[in-house]
Amino acid sequence: IPALIRFNTNIEKKKHIASIALRYIVDSNTLFLDASSTCAYLASLLHRFSHISIVTNGLHSMNILNKTPDITVFVCGGVITGQSALVGEMAVETVERFRADVLFMSCGGLSLAAGITEAAQAQAAVKRAMIKNARKRILLCDSDKMQSEYFCKICGFDEIDAVITDSRPPEPIMEKIGSRCVYE
Repeated sequence: IPALIRFNTNIEKKKHIASIALRYIVDSNTLFLDASSTCAYLASLLHRFSHISIVTNGLHSMNILNKTPDITVFVCGGVITGQSALVGEMAVETVERFRADVLFMSCGGLSLAAGITEAAQAQAAVKRAMIKNARKRILLCDSDKMQSEYFCKICGFDEIDAVITDSRPPEPIMEKIGSRCVYE
């Protein structure tokens, strides 16, 4: 789905999820933010923290964070996609050079059968590198993505420390995630 459509879909849900995600951030943190629209909404709230360093492959997040003087932004190299993401070998190599306190990422879908998935392999590869190099891994997933799956697997539920969503997930997913699910 093109970036302009994604950024104008489920806006209130994404803003709500982003506001909950703030609880997992403290001054001087290092963060990974993927290229998702939900992470861009989170990026717009990070001005309240100081001495934050962020690695992102998201062009929207990069542009938002560039306006905040107390945040250091590292941007992945790579090929720009129609989803406003930098992907490819250069993007993965950039992520592999860093360690983050917290990763915030979204997904295309979340299901019991497939785990956490994405439509594009190149996006999934960058997210897998972020997962590998983050101490805490948080999935930002609006309720519309629950019980859907896409072509490329990002990871299983066991590789995620928390799932932040806008409402209680369907019971089978809630049973799988348990206390790692945060919603209001």
